[in-house]
Amino acid sequence: RVAQGLEAGVRALDGSSFDAVIIELDGAGALDDFVVLRAHVKNAPILVVAPRQAQKWGPDVIRAGAEEWLVLEDMDATRFGLCVAHALARSGRRMTQGAQPEMSSERSERQLRHAQKMEAIGTLAGGVAHDVNNVLGSIMALASVLEEQTAQGDPGRGDIEGILAACRRGRNLTRDLLGFARRGKYHRERLEIGAVIRESVRLIERRTVHGVEVRLDLGEGCALVDGDRTQLEHAVTNLCLNALEAMHGGGRLTITTQVVELSERELAAHHDRTPGRYIQVEVSDTGVGMDSETLERAFEPFFTTKPKGEGPGLGLSMVYGTVDNHGGIIRLSSRPGVGTHVVLHLPCAPGGGGAAAVARRSDGSRRAAAGAGEDRRGGVLVVDDEAMIRLAAKRMLERLGYEVFLAGDGSQALFCLTENSGAIDLVVLDMIMPVMDGEQTFGAIRERYPQLPILLCSGFSREDKAEKLIAQGAVGFLQKPFGLPALEQMLERI
Repeated sequence: RVAQGLEAGVRALDGSSFDAVIIELDGAGALDDFVVLRAHVKNAPILVVAPRQAQKWGPDVIRAGAEEWLVLEDMDATRFGLCVAHALARSGRRMTQGAQPEMSSERSERQLRHAQKMEAIGTLAGGVAHDVNNVLGSIMALASVLEEQTAQGDPGRGDIEGILAACRRGRNLTRDLLGFARRGKYHRERLEIGAVIRESVRLIERRTVHGVEVRLDLGEGCALVDGDRTQLEHAVTNLCLNALEAMHGGGRLTITTQVVELSERELAAHHDRTPGRYIQVEVSDTGVGMDSETLERAFEPFFTTKPKGEGPGLGLSMVYGTVDNHGGIIRLSSRPGVGTHVVLHLPCAPGGGGAAAVARRSDGSRRAAAGAGEDRRGGVLVVDDEAMIRLAAKRMLERLGYEVFLAGDGSQALFCLTENSGAIDLVVLDMIMPVMDGEQTFGAIRERYPQLPILLCSGFSREDKAEKLIAQGAVGFLQKPFGLPALEQMLERI
């Protein structure tokens, strides 16, 4: 039963008995409203859902009798279902779904602990990746400008190339962190999963261990998914590399695909997944395998059984985050001395047809850097709260021949547009800023200047916000950190 508003909630609670009560509170008067409603609840656990801005009231609401305090922005169907099940189990009740078997208290507790642990680690990983990306972004940008200005054969060019190589390595690490944290998927396109797998296998061929046989059995049928090609290729590549490293003395790596139908019963443990057609990707090896203790921690970031210095332990955690981010499921099984078997289920693209429906990547063409005497190409407003990012972006854009305007937040951006509206042809907008965040700034600019192109840019942003703004007319998304070539390519497309 659903009741809207305080008075309607009181009437509903007075008139019925419930197994659980879920109360949504906002920032104003949250504690007072809860106390009123709590007085009318008849011996049932209470879960409170509230926006992040109301989080300061959480401890008081818990002390006043709430079973759980759930942050609205962090909630998904899986976590929400587990929290409800956990509350019911602790109160002596059980949650059932139609004819589904009841969830035991022990199983509920275990699943909830695992979900909370993975979510907490993901939040930490995403935050670290964001801060590191800002540092890498400024270094990579300025180094790429220096590279363009340094002639071939100059003694300092090798040092610059070394800096850029180190930045790219750091970028790969933060990409893995963001993959685990389930951030990203900004470029959604229709993909043929077989093509993604073949490209990943091609990339690891030079790493193939002597004596390892690679077998592909890519099934026919609806093998199209909607997702980010780069993330999916990186996930499959990580699985293949893990398998190769587990087969030092040779063995067999097998990758198969087929379309399967997953029922509600098969998805009982995944409350936010919809029954239907899924592409099943299986990656199996005949390597050393894992014991039960290693298997239990396999998806945790920075957990590795490799010797120190041989890997950061982000491969499987990145795969876990990417699959989850694409609405899929991952299962892992392994036995010491037998090998490891990974099964991915990715939802089939709705209405997917043949190869003609698959979006193809364009290699594009890179323009030469603008010379000092080249005509003005246009004006670009860079909106970012990090001063070093603004400086680096300014140097790159000026190198490409653009006039550059800078703003440290959304309000400064609006002022700059008012003062220079005729001179600004593009806005490069960071997604995470104080005062006005990227989404609010985008809306304000779009309202006043509906035809002005806006390019989103961030090292960390929730996928739904980026995709929402792209659907509303943003011309693209540029992932931090980036150098001069990536920026030039993006501007060429725009």
